[in-house]
Amino acid sequence: MTTVDPPLGRRIALARQHRGLSRRALGDLVGRSAEWVRQVERGDRPVDRLSVLLQLATVLQVADVAAFVASATARPVAPPRSPLDLTALRDAVFTLPAAALRRPGAPSAEGGTADAANARPDGTLGDEVTWLWAEWQNSAEPYTRTLGRLPAVLRAATGEAAAHAYRLACQLASRVGDGTTALAAAQHAVLAARDGGCACTTAAAIGTYAQTLAHLGALPSAEAACDTALRTVGDCACAARPAVAGRLHLAAARIATAGNAAHAARRWLSRAAGYAREAAPDDPRSPFGVQDVALQAVRVALRLGHLSDALRLSARVEPDSMPDRARRSRGFITLACVHARARSAPGTLLALGKAEQACAEELRVNRYARRAITDLLSNDDGLVRADAWALAGRAGLA
Repeated sequence: MTTVDPPLGRRIALARQHRGLSRRALGDLVGRSAEWVRQVERGDRPVDRLSVLLQLATVLQVADVAAFVASATARPVAPPRSPLDLTALRDAVFTLPAAALRRPGAPSAEGGTADAANARPDGTLGDEVTWLWAEWQNSAEPYTRTLGRLPAVLRAATGEAAAHAYRLACQLASRVGDGTTALAAAQHAVLAARDGGCACTTAAAIGTYAQTLAHLGALPSAEAACDTALRTVGDCACAARPAVAGRLHLAAARIATAGNAAHAARRWLSRAAGYAREAAPDDPRSPFGVQDVALQAVRVALRLGHLSDALRLSARVEPDSMPDRARRSRGFITLACVHARARSAPGTLLALGKAEQACAEELRVNRYARRAITDLLSNDDGLVRADAWALAGRAGLA
């Protein structure tokens, strides 16, 4: 594969430093935040608008504008590989079951009809999907256990059970950075929900699709999908509605943050807090509560580059009070990211240690945790490095 060296982020950093500009100053000149500049320079955020690229080139007085623009689409470094084998999950997401290709009522190869051949006792698949979601939230090895059983469920489930199963597949694939599989699973979830789910199930599936689009950088489409999901959930009167609506508001805040719409993000968070007070916390397929809103507020502040706000908000978060392993672990990883940004190595180590206690496998898979650990390995303090190397070994990084 042809690469461009240096990549866009490195070009911007070098040119900015050569011009004597801080990240905040450069951000102000192009209508972006200092955090946006930081993420672009580290390669965490793409610059996919030609107008912004040309504006950067002008401000930084780039001599070779064509090469500068071309570097925006280069991929000089392969994305970090997941330590998990997703082959079976990908096959299940991208392979249409044979029964789906037959007409309803048509004979199956085993005799009888296709519908009868694939039938299971009432509630069996729905119960299995609910169990898988519970494992995803509470198991000490959520990725391994889910990957072991989810592919078979995806091939057999239909309707509402399939919608929730594909949502889970999307969430897992997204967590390990497989955007293609995540998008396909999200699309399947929407189709399955519309085929046999209630309004809340459909809204949750569309919300999953919206978040996947946002992760892939398709913000206008993500915003439109999220609006559709919010309108859909309003039509449901089931007990899950507050939790589903609350999570959709968190998704809307995340999408607004990706577009640097700080006021909109805070408005969505405020509305989500209202739903958190109403939500029942016992459905593993839509876990949602006050601490989820508090953690999302920290992530929004961190993404917008408001470190002082992130530190202030993180002091109010209590991941230990969250009822399941997965959310506790990811909550502490968020706090670790805040401390890492504030250059507090002891705080970063403490938060990562708590995350490991909650769910060691999350620490081995989560890309933010792995980056925080890697950054600690170059710390000036020898004691910090020693603890970081031990943590890196347990996380499979050394």
